[in-house]
Amino acid sequence: MAQVVATRLIHGAFAANPASGSLQSRAQRLRPTSGFEAKVFAQTEKRSSRGAVHVSAPITARRSTGVEPQVIPVSPEDVPKAEEQNQYLQGIPQIGETSVGMWSKPTVRRKTKIVCTIGPSTNTREMIWKLAEAGMNVARLNMSHGDHASHQKGPEVRSGDLPQPITLTTGQEFTFTIRRGVGTADCVSVNYDDFVNDVEVGDMLLVDGGMMSLVVKSKTEDSVKCEVVDGGELKSRRHLNVRGKSATLPSITEKDWDDIKFGVDNKVDFYAVSFVKDAAVVHELKNYLKDAGADIHVIVKIESADSIPNLHSIITASDGNHMSEMFAFHATMMSNTLGTSIVVFTRTGFMAILLSHFRPDGTIFAFTNEKRVQQRLALYQGVCPVHMEFSADAEETFGNALALLQKQGMVKEGEQVALVQSGRQPIWRFQSTHNIQVRKV
Repeated sequence: MAQVVATRLIHGAFAANPASGSLQSRAQRLRPTSGFEAKVFAQTEKRSSRGAVHVSAPITARRSTGVEPQVIPVSPEDVPKAEEQNQYLQGIPQIGETSVGMWSKPTVRRKTKIVCTIGPSTNTREMIWKLAEAGMNVARLNMSHGDHASHQKGPEVRSGDLPQPITLTTGQEFTFTIRRGVGTADCVSVNYDDFVNDVEVGDMLLVDGGMMSLVVKSKTEDSVKCEVVDGGELKSRRHLNVRGKSATLPSITEKDWDDIKFGVDNKVDFYAVSFVKDAAVVHELKNYLKDAGADIHVIVKIESADSIPNLHSIITASDGNHMSEMFAFHATMMSNTLGTSIVVFTRTGFMAILLSHFRPDGTIFAFTNEKRVQQRLALYQGVCPVHMEFSADAEETFGNALALLQKQGMVKEGEQVALVQSGRQPIWRFQSTHNIQVRKV
């Protein structure tokens, strides 16, 4: 089990997103198929009395230049219903105007988020703040190391402590033992009592994520004797696994439940569960979090052969999967075609996450009035979460959002942006709750 803790949203510098080439040239590059081009980019435009251009497309877009922009709804029939298991996706976004690094000097809009593992050299308030200023978006606590005073552990087989690193060379004999406290040049302890029972002669042991490998030659009641195949430097507490096999450890151990409670008490944003073998583990953890009243999302890590047969059910049970995608797809296509950024208004973060999955070319500015969601959205690619209180009047909120982005140099005057308002909990009730607009700043 590993925790992922979202820090205050720290974003790298961003520059305005200039359109490149004509609408037709961008369309030619971005179209997925020739059939799509015929539907989306055919020259069938009608100009209204206000001068708005109606483009024939699966979702009809109006590029408005008037004071009262036209809202073009997307038919609900185009939007598949989200699965009920996405109830835990009601995460919430928000970034305060004082967040470090967000309004730094414009250079490049960085979409990829930086996740930093906090360790002994970075566990002070000053160092964490420096990491945030340097561009860190999310802080990760690896509970396989340290304790609650610094942080959680998982169902992993690891080697024991060594007084100093050991260099393993090809052909060398080396022994792993379940006896505690052993750490010599040719033998080291493991933290798993059934390790000897789980391995067989001829098995290939992978050490430290495959950096080193050893073949099992023989075993005794408490030890496994190996020959080094691929050598390297063995340090303390390195991960061990058998190629093609999984340990019989549960995905959530007794120690983990103490660590999970620690995370609940400290209001972390995510749990990343290692070596998930089936969906029952995810449901067990989610039920615990629900009973505890904790708004924490669960991320699964597929790291063993036993996970493959249950892959579909595991992903379905975890957060962020099997969500409604059609509306987000159309919004992304419009943004890419027009060369614009996306401005989305959300209370839960649901639509911002969907948009992120389609990797739009422009930045996704996710406005939310929930700070908890703001922190969570820091993890998602291309999303720049912004905290702002919403007005009961949609137009006033839209105007305030664009003014804030322009003030901070995130968009330029005259630049077009795609406004999106949709999701599981609509903020403003239009005739349709799914809306895409194109606005000029």
